[in-house]
Amino acid sequence: MHNQINGLKSFNADSHLSACGEVRYQHKSMLRLPEVIRRTGLSRSTIYNKLDKNSPNYDPSFPRQAKLGGRAVAWDEEELDCWIRTQLSARHH
Repeated sequence: MHNQINGLKSFNADSHLSACGEVRYQHKSMLRLPEVIRRTGLSRSTIYNKLDKNSPNYDPSFPRQAKLGGRAVAWDEEELDCWIRTQLSARHH
């Protein structure tokens, strides 16, 4: 939760601002590829093309995956949700 002090927001130690500027709690979830596909509606190849700087579909705003070890990767849920909200808000402009 946050408090208003002189018009400024202060945050408890267990909260922070997300990449979209929203208050979020420290709980972070990592999403594996099937969940990223489900949430975005994009195919596996489209997701990896968005991450490939050599692809014509490269999107520097698309969240980068994090290595979990070996060949396992996952995406930060908060970053992905922010990207989705940004895409939805852009369609209104």
